[in-house]
Amino acid sequence: MDTGFVAALGDWSARPGPRARSLATAVREAVVDGRLPAGSRLPSERELARILHLSRGTVVAALTLLRDDGWLATRQGSGSVVRLPARLTERTTPWSQDRGGAPGADLDLTLAVTAAPHEAFRTALAHAAERGAALLVDSGVTGAGLPRLRELLADRYTRAGLATRPEQILVTAGAQAALTLLLDHLHT
Repeated sequence: MDTGFVAALGDWSARPGPRARSLATAVREAVVDGRLPAGSRLPSERELARILHLSRGTVVAALTLLRDDGWLATRQGSGSVVRLPARLTERTTPWSQDRGGAPGADLDLTLAVTAAPHEAFRTALAHAAERGAALLVDSGVTGAGLPRLRELLADRYTRAGLATRPEQILVTAGAQAALTLLLDHLHT
């Protein structure tokens, strides 16, 4: 964990300003971009000071900033665990939208989508991970799409009144992939 934790922070010590604030910012950014997963247990304060070559006071100050802002949960004797603050898991707008964009700036449609409800996303992800084990024994070549997904889609269309067989369904990774396939087919 120690070397992984240090690697997840990147070159945080080169940032200008107080080292405690730079360390806290680096931890937040590592959580947001997935280098440090929420739920990760941090090394002890003494261990962090040792591996980061900081005074324990600086480490305590950084952890206090993270704790006060909701990025860290600490239990006496159990250590500290990284987490996402409640304000990010209970939101309806993307976190990136809160980070800036000057008033009057061009409309950025990447911010137009709402954030996924955190618990619903985690539940769906766990469900997908459970069901994904079967994919590990598959060839890895999806061709027209995962057979089970094609069956489910065909059933849905059939229930909606359009008799459909799984062989009539083509699943792509997105609209661009579908257009590429269509253009390739029309070109030949």
